Amino acid sequence: MAFELPEYVGEEAKSIGSIDINDRDSLFKDAASVIVMHQQGSASYFNEN
Repeated sequence: MAFELPEYVGEEAKSIGSIDINDRDSLFKDAASVIVMHQQGSASYFNEN
């Protein structure tokens, strides 16, 4: 399942469009944690580890 990147929203905008930030992959938090911890992340990085 692929996720759309949100469009740029300037500071004057009141909403972020049709993207629901709660609609994330079940492993999103784990992946984000690994990226922050190791200061890097890519599809190949996750396949190797």
